[in-house]
Amino acid sequence: MGRAPRDLAGSSKRTRVWNVREARERFDDLLAAAAQSGPQTVRDNRRVFKVTLERAGSSPIAKGLLTKGGPLETTDVLED
Repeated sequence: MGRAPRDLAGSSKRTRVWNVREARERFDDLLAAAAQSGPQTVRDNRRVFKVTLERAGSSPIAKGLLTKGGPLETTDVLED
C-alpha cells in the first residue's frame, strides 16, 4: 500500500500527516490512529483536515428530558 504516514515534527500527541490517497486507502487505520494516538492530519493540495475522536457521552439533562416523555414546553426549565 504505500509508506506509513509521517509523524508531525515535535508533536507530543503523535499527530500524523496523511495525504488524501493514504487516508482513502487506509481509512480504518486513520480512524484507529485518531482513537489511539490523538488527532490526525489529512492534507490535499489546498486544504488541511483534522480527524479527531469525540466520544459520545451521556447527558443527565438529555436523560431527564427523554424520561419525562416528550418535547419541552415553553414553561419547562432545564436544570443543570
